[in-house]
Amino acid sequence: MKAFFILLVTILQTGHLPIPGFYLFRDMEDSITQSMNTKPVYYFNPSWSPDGKKILFESTMNGESAIYSLSKDGKDLFQITRDPSGQPSWSPDGRSIVYYRNIDGRLQLFINSATGGNERRLLTSQREDYGASWSKRGVIAFMSNLTKDHISHEIFTINSDGSKLKRITDSLFDCMNPGWSPDGLRLVYERSVWTSKTYANISEEEMNRIKSFREISIMNADGSNAYAITDARTAYENPVWSSDGKAIFLSTLTDSTSLIHRYETN
Repeated sequence: MKAFFILLVTILQTGHLPIPGFYLFRDMEDSITQSMNTKPVYYFNPSWSPDGKKILFESTMNGESAIYSLSKDGKDLFQITRDPSGQPSWSPDGRSIVYYRNIDGRLQLFINSATGGNERRLLTSQREDYGASWSKRGVIAFMSNLTKDHISHEIFTINSDGSKLKRITDSLFDCMNPGWSPDGLRLVYERSVWTSKTYANISEEEMNRIKSFREISIMNADGSNAYAITDARTAYENPVWSSDGKAIFLSTLTDSTSLIHRYETN
């Protein structure tokens, strides 16, 4: 018996194909998905390699969340990490990846070769650092909150060698999920209501307000010239650039239906 799964949804990076959603189907042997019969197995956070030949993704197929790669035709499945880890992003040359690992209950960023076995910590902080995106120019953007339980996030940039750490947002908004433009000059990201509170001391009303206000914004690589491209009354999320930089794909959840939208950039 074979297990059947779908990787949903990574945006096609060609910038010109008529269908923005990519759906990858593959049959896999039961030995790969040992826990399939006992609990759900998840596949998420897919990321195309720079040459478009491979996909990184995060999965719980072997129990805890780990990072895998496979070819675009669904073959050559390879497990890169063994410890709990997620949200992988490729380096510009496709030889390395950046991702988070759970270290003593705190998410921290690591860099590894695309084949594994060469892991190093990108930085050590008392924050929760995750959601990394690696630009064509070699700069890594990521989101970070002050503590494990802190609700709001800021966006930072750092070089891949750990130098030039810089916060590029200013606590006016809760800023999340940065993604680089193909030329590495701009970032698209989600922003919502900023709060200094933690999950333990925020009211239900305040939390609902945060969840109901979310817009997609663009800013320069240094954090300047930030502006919204969507109306906060509609909760767009998961922004992804097309490979030619002429469009940004967004998703919304309406009546339990996920929709994908295309926004034309200037």
